[in-house]
Amino acid sequence: MGNANGHIRNDTESTVKIYSFNYADAYRTVPFGTYELGPVETCKVEAAADDRGLIVATGKNQGGRHHHLANGTTLTFSYVQCHGDGNPSHDQAHRAVMGVIDMLGDMGADYSNESMLTANGTYD
Repeated sequence: MGNANGHIRNDTESTVKIYSFNYADAYRTVPFGTYELGPVETCKVEAAADDRGLIVATGKNQGGRHHHLANGTTLTFSYVQCHGDGNPSHDQAHRAVMGVIDMLGDMGADYSNESMLTANGTYD
């Protein structure tokens, strides 16, 4: 199986930026791909292989609008803007990660940058 993929068509008169994310990426901070489309331009977008497809977004994290793109299909930029959401999974993912970090801290682990620096300013 190759990468998850589909197409985005810019149906506006402006240049737009689209990000693609792996379907399972709840944070959506580091995109799989970044695409800049001129007016009425169409481009192929990709993310890691997933039978469900990928996520396309007009912003990162909770910014912009996020929408599912099924493999082999095409969405317009306007459709993503109108029907996308603000990434509701972000807060749940953040709470889960912070819970793990708190748990590790309770076990005596210290992951602060200051604790990792040695006296000569290098990392252990």
